Amino acid sequence: MNANERESEVEVVASDNWLCHPANVEVNSSIRYFASIRVHSRFNCRIQDQMRTFIALVLSLAFQIRAASADEWTTAAPREEIRPQFQHTKTGGKSGHGALTIRADEREGLHGWWQKTFPVTAGRHYRFSAWRRAENIAVPRRSVLARVLWRDDTGKEVQRHEGVLTNFAKRVVATAEPEYPRDMVEKGAGNDGWVEMSGIYEAPPGATQARVELHLLWAPNGKVEWSDVSCWAKP
Repeated sequence: MNANERESEVEVVASDNWLCHPANVEVNSSIRYFASIRVHSRFNCRIQDQMRTFIALVLSLAFQIRAASADEWTTAAPREEIRPQFQHTKTGGKSGHGALTIRADEREGLHGWWQKTFPVTAGRHYRFSAWRRAENIAVPRRSVLARVLWRDDTGKEVQRHEGVLTNFAKRVVATAEPEYPRDMVEKGAGNDGWVEMSGIYEAPPGATQARVELHLLWAPNGKVEWSDVSCWAKP
């Protein structure tokens, strides 16, 4: 055995002795533990990738079923922590054909809405109508509102039909503002508490879809039911 082989053997023995020393038992165990993780890392990663794919497919299917069951209406909120409760019923509502319900708990500042996209043609006039019934809401006009947002094929904002500024910042192009249908019947007299919100609006240039949103906000312990929502072109 030459000098180089002896030195390498001494280094191996010294290394083993260091690992087996009582003062280093915990370190030794940690090294073996992480070594075993590295041995199986490729196998575990493969399983994790398969599980992620499976979970993504399940979640995607669940979302599609939920959207279909709610007649293509989906729910949204500015942030998850202020999201109210949503419920879609196939019966009930003003005409008995179902209702979209939003309910807030006792917390302040909850805000959420139902939304759905309707196809439109730029330049045509559309009549929007929705019926709402509010419960335990002090000021429905502040806390219960509907709005219509004009969007193009990609879901982006479109330009206004007319400019806002005339002799200043002439190259600035303004975007089409949301429409806010107003209450047509005060206090829902004669309609079992149901109030119609409606309006007639012209689709601005470039608009191919109108996103309708039905909101509830700033109403602790409040509840609103939306029913008989329509958006159709006038002849």
